[in-house]
Amino acid sequence: MKVKFNSEALLSLVEDLEASSAPQEQAKPFLSLMRKMSQLSFQLQAAQSEQEKGEIYRNLMGHQLEFKAEFDKLCKQLGMTPQQVCEYVENPRNFAQHEWERMQQMRRRVEEAAGGRSKRSAKASQRRLASL
Repeated sequence: MKVKFNSEALLSLVEDLEASSAPQEQAKPFLSLMRKMSQLSFQLQAAQSEQEKGEIYRNLMGHQLEFKAEFDKLCKQLGMTPQQVCEYVENPRNFAQHEWERMQQMRRRVEEAAGGRSKRSAKASQRRLASL
């Protein structure tokens, strides 16, 4: 079982986001789950037995489900569908230029943490998230 993202890059991103002035109350559950998932990925890489790897992997999947539930909750609070949220954050006209540039920097860091996935796979991920 191989972890498909750079755990150190993800943890660094989470720490930077937590330390920035940007996180609002709505973002805190996502950051907490991202931190837990990055820590579990380190444990998964260090795990010796298949049983231990399986346990950690199940834990990771549980956090992934929690992440989706938090996203659904956020969408409901915003009165938007997941697809609408994805479309909103993809439109630079919805943000001041400095906000958009910062978001693009963060996106590049997330892509780096995800192992350099292409824009095509990022779009596919967004469609999957929106369709859940």
